Amino acid sequence: MSSTALADRGVAPRAGGVRRLFVAWQDPETRSITPVGCLIRRQASDGETFEFYYLRRARQLSRFRPFVGFPSLGESYQAASLFPFFENRIMPRTRGDYGDYVGSLGLPVDADPFEILARSEGRRATDTIEVFPEPSLEDGTVTCRFLVHGVRHIPGAQDVIDGLSIGETLCVLPDPQNDFDKLAVLLSTGDHRLVGYIPAYLTSLIHRPLDDYGPDAVQVNVEHIGDRGGPSHLRLLCRLVARWPDNVPPLGGPDFEPLGSEDVVIAKFVLTKDSAGKFVLMEEGSTGKYHFRVLDAKGQVIASSESYESKASALKGMESVKRNAPRTEDDNQTEG
Repeated sequence: MSSTALADRGVAPRAGGVRRLFVAWQDPETRSITPVGCLIRRQASDGETFEFYYLRRARQLSRFRPFVGFPSLGESYQAASLFPFFENRIMPRTRGDYGDYVGSLGLPVDADPFEILARSEGRRATDTIEVFPEPSLEDGTVTCRFLVHGVRHIPGAQDVIDGLSIGETLCVLPDPQNDFDKLAVLLSTGDHRLVGYIPAYLTSLIHRPLDDYGPDAVQVNVEHIGDRGGPSHLRLLCRLVARWPDNVPPLGGPDFEPLGSEDVVIAKFVLTKDSAGKFVLMEEGSTGKYHFRVLDAKGQVIASSESYESKASALKGMESVKRNAPRTEDDNQTEG
C-alpha cells in the first residue's frame, strides 16, 4: 500500500483534495447510532475518485449487515464516480422541487453532489443510515456543521425554531438521564427552550472540551433554518466550534480505523522508520480495554491500533509493530 493511500485513510495527515464522510447505522432495536463505514473522495487535476471501506466497529455489531454494493466487511471499494448507494441518497436534479431541497440545506442550486450528501446526512425514510462529514481541526479548534436531531420528538420545538435567528447562539445541555444515551446532549435557546439534540456520533466533541476546558470551550450557532413544511431532520442546521487538542483526531481511536488496519499500521512504519516516533499506551475509559497510538516527533498522532482485551496484549501488539520500525521509541506509561 502506498504512503498516499495510508495518508488518505487517516493513518497519517491527509493531503489536500481529500475529504471523508463517515457512514452511521442505527440499530433497529436499541436505537443506538454507530459509525460503521467511511466514504472518501480524492480530487486531482485529472478528475476524482471514490473509496468506501468499513470501520472496525461494524464487525462488533451483531445485527449489522453489509450495505448493498459493499458485501464484504474486509474489502475496500474504489470507483471513478460516486457509488450508487450514495448517489441514490441525493434528490435528482430533474425533480421539480430540487431547488427547494438544496435551499433547505442552505446550499445553492448548483451545489456539488458530494457537498449535498455531506450536508443532508443522506437520510432516507426507508432505512436507518445517515452520513456525516469529518470535523476539521486547525490551531486547537474543531469545527463542523450538523443537522439538529430529535426535533419532532420535542414538544414545541418547531415553534421555537421559527423564532430563531441566523447566527444565534444555542446552549449545550448534557442529558445524563436520557433513557437511550447517557451521553446525549440537548440544545436550547438562551431562555431555556429546547430545540433538539446534538447527533449522537458528535457528542464527544461536546463532552471532552467541557470536561477539559470548561463551558466556554464549546459554541453552537444557528447557520440555516429550513422550511417548517419540510422534513423535520432538515429543519435546523448548526455550526459547532470547540476547543480541542491539536494532537488528537476529533473522531479518532480504534473505532474509526478501517477493518484490517493493523496491517496498514505496520506498513506505515516500514515506510517511515527513518523518522523518530513514540508509542503511547492508552486505556479506553471504563471498558477495561487498551490500544496504543504512535506520535511523530512533534507529538502528532500518526497511527492508532486496534482495541486489545488486556494491557499485556496491547504491549505485545506494540512490540510486533516496533519490529517493523526499529528506530521508533516507546512510552509504556498508560494514559487514561
